[in-house]
Amino acid sequence: MAAQGRGWRKAARWFVVTVVCLVVAVILTVTVANYRASSRVKSIRAELARQGVPTRVADLRKGEVPEAENAYRDLERWREELIKAESEVCGTEEKYEAYLTRAPLEADRARELETILTSHQQLLGDLESASVKKVYSVPLLQGDAQAVIEKSLKEGQLLRSLARLLTAEVNLKIARGQRDEAIQSAITILNWSLLAEQQPLLTT
Repeated sequence: MAAQGRGWRKAARWFVVTVVCLVVAVILTVTVANYRASSRVKSIRAELARQGVPTRVADLRKGEVPEAENAYRDLERWREELIKAESEVCGTEEKYEAYLTRAPLEADRARELETILTSHQQLLGDLESASVKKVYSVPLLQGDAQAVIEKSLKEGQLLRSLARLLTAEVNLKIARGQRDEAIQSAITILNWSLLAEQQPLLTT
């Protein structure tokens, strides 16, 4: 029995040693693979940098942008009122369908929309003026990836609010027979779209 017990203990020790060796071998294999992959990535990035290809969001920037020339600052200044105005225009499904999807607007709907937009004339005027600027640059965040993603989504939603509000303005001007003014509002939407293209977009 004693000999048999010693045999089991010896076998157990060899089993433990074998398992440890296997674990070490796996760790070494993964470490080597990670090192090779990291070296490969560094090599590729160095080659892209040599060719002038951007590999970071910061590389897409064209240097410091003067505050007065950055259309984003105008949008940021009006953020709260823009969100409020968009909510008044299409905060419900009924309003969204009535003001944004039906053309021409019904007479009573046109009057309702005109009342709403009249209270935001300064906002609309500033958005039109800012749309002709040449630069739209959102300040880069310093932080984790989640914070950057949340910031990007937040700014995307703000641009969506802007597009909806200006679309409602176009529809109202069409309903009022103000063709030239409607065209100008449509051009403002186009200008903001071109500005937004300057920002890196998150894709899946």
